[in-house]
Amino acid sequence: METEETRTYKITLSNGTVFDDLVKNGDNYISKKEVSAASFDGACCPVIISDGEAEERHSYMALIHVLNPASGVWWFALRDLQSEELTQIKNRSDIEYLAMMCDVTL
Repeated sequence: METEETRTYKITLSNGTVFDDLVKNGDNYISKKEVSAASFDGACCPVIISDGEAEERHSYMALIHVLNPASGVWWFALRDLQSEELTQIKNRSDIEYLAMMCDVTL
């Protein structure tokens, strides 16, 4: 039987980027392959997380951090965006669109 320490995960971002052979420690995923924050820019809608048995689809996520505490190991964490955050993002987008259509500089 696989334990939490030996289970491996695969994360697929919306842009097709795949992080595999990940180990989980708390809310952090640990990779032996280099991970950069830029890989997540605009690519966290949706995110698919699989442990080989079950697959979770997260509609909207955000990167919390990418750390490189030990040579050759990268830690990163993701979180689901809350409905209030999604509302703020939509409102900001609507305002920017209206400003662009009215030729107003914000």
